[in-house]
Amino acid sequence: WGWSIFAYYNRARTHVVTARWIDNRVDVQPFLPMRFTYELWDVDGSQPVWTAVGGGGSSVPAWDSPGNHLLVAYPPYREVVEFGTRGCSELHVVSTQAEDRMLDECTWQGGFSWSPNGSLVAAWEGWRFSGWDTDTTFREARLRVFDLADNSVAEYLFRFAVDTIIERTQPPIWSPDARSLAFSEMDEENGRVRSWVLDLETG
Repeated sequence: WGWSIFAYYNRARTHVVTARWIDNRVDVQPFLPMRFTYELWDVDGSQPVWTAVGGGGSSVPAWDSPGNHLLVAYPPYREVVEFGTRGCSELHVVSTQAEDRMLDECTWQGGFSWSPNGSLVAAWEGWRFSGWDTDTTFREARLRVFDLADNSVAEYLFRFAVDTIIERTQPPIWSPDARSLAFSEMDEENGRVRSWVLDLETG
């Protein structure tokens, strides 16, 4: 998902979200980056019900269990790429009725997930928290849990030792009762992966 044209259906196969490549101008200076059009389609319709334009690259969207809402993260499109810098991906929840709500303006690609009942969203906060290319970029992280009903946000801070990588590009895994989240981190020295379980009530 990100460098070609892809389609991702909801469970009922009534709607599909697609990403379509627009352009990539390498023949001009400064370099004009790839753009994608993100579209949500009703399979019985001839026009998309929702459209957004973002920078090249996106995570696979995640549908909630009923298939009425999807999560999608994409970087805002910028006319000029400044190499050596890193941007954030906006995290949106979009309904099949084309209601678009941005949950977070800076999240990690792929690092988000729905709770089993679809009332909560967990997402790793992007580099604005730890900074990019610092000694804390990969070993410190903040996990945010969004309550879609009351608009509250709970935050959980993690700090690990040097030479540790928190797997923020992977979605946090919910327990069936939505009271806990699991994630993993890796020791760069020996490659050992450890799993952790977060109790959302006690932290």
